[in-house]
Amino acid sequence: MDAVVTIRDVHAPGCGSPPGIVNGENSYVSYFENAHGEQWVFTLDRLTGRGMLYGGDVGWENPTIIDGQIGDLALSHAERIWLAACLMAATGDELPAGQPVPTQ
Repeated sequence: MDAVVTIRDVHAPGCGSPPGIVNGENSYVSYFENAHGEQWVFTLDRLTGRGMLYGGDVGWENPTIIDGQIGDLALSHAERIWLAACLMAATGDELPAGQPVPTQ
């Protein structure tokens, strides 16, 4: 299968190995890089509704599980908006499960 995009890992070797993401038939995948070069990858299995958030600065190999809500993750304003948009796009919901659009 041909790749749509290949993204270079800009994090130091101590951050672990970036995930090898395969976008399956029932999966949603999104990439975000903030103004400081911090990289994030969000995946969601549409069959189970379970999402995984991978970040270079937090160690690629330790994803955060996202079950329909952003919760109190330590993300910037732009990162929270991106993640909310991912949840809306992946699930077809207008807003993530009972959660207002993040404003902080």
